[in-house]
Amino acid sequence: MAKQGRTSKSKRKGLTTAQKRRNRVVGAIGRWNKKREKGSRLNRTEFWATYREVTAQYENTTEAVKAIRQGRFSLSGKSVKGKTGSGRGKGLKRPTRSVTNSPSGLFDTICWFEVEDDLLAVNQGSRRLKGGKVVDWSKLGGYFEDTDIIILKFSDYGAGVPDYVFEWKNIVGIYSKLRGDVSLARLVSQYTTKPNAQSLSGVGSPHPCFELNLNDSVLSQGVFVFDLDAGLVSQKPSGGGAPTRPAPEGKVDVESMDTKELEALKKMVEAELKKKKK
Repeated sequence: MAKQGRTSKSKRKGLTTAQKRRNRVVGAIGRWNKKREKGSRLNRTEFWATYREVTAQYENTTEAVKAIRQGRFSLSGKSVKGKTGSGRGKGLKRPTRSVTNSPSGLFDTICWFEVEDDLLAVNQGSRRLKGGKVVDWSKLGGYFEDTDIIILKFSDYGAGVPDYVFEWKNIVGIYSKLRGDVSLARLVSQYTTKPNAQSLSGVGSPHPCFELNLNDSVLSQGVFVFDLDAGLVSQKPSGGGAPTRPAPEGKVDVESMDTKELEALKKMVEAELKKKKK
């Protein structure tokens, strides 16, 4: 008879759903904490304060783990301006976001299926300034903030195509949401070589790729407007003939807005997103 391996006590007894949830969340916080520099790691009190905060905010365990990986909790440094890690005054000062200190990946062309991965990479990116100093956003809680607004200008395709707007805190899962948006795919595809597509992965040329519009975006206020790549956008005319670039519609003129107007824009977007969830 073959010798059986030793079975752990927890496996013999069996863990409850609550115990499994606790272990997953605690493990996620531990892995996040281990990657921090020694001076910015959570102490025991802060560790369990973070556990209580995350478990209270996220009923879904997978979402709780994702939130921890992204540093979406108060002691991560994101909601403590000018601090990192524990927020005990030992962290680096968080600078105002600008073109010169933003990760270079923010200015690359990003296709719809790369939005989630590429922006998550930007969030942990860094930028070397002219004087040689490096702004490492991964040590500052990430480049983006939860209330930042991302606007993908699908409306540049032509009339009837809506923009896709979401808050940074909802970045995880955006790829799946975009791919599963049948209505958006159908509207976009009418301006491509493959009309009536049921998914963005099935639309023809030109494919939805985006570039940051610096004129309409306000980096310091957390408003990021991505236009369709000017080199790729074209419209397939119903009457035949050479493709022509459609006139952009529904432009978001945020450059001329003051702080109060930007806050009003954010609240309006939040309200619209809540309506869609219902």
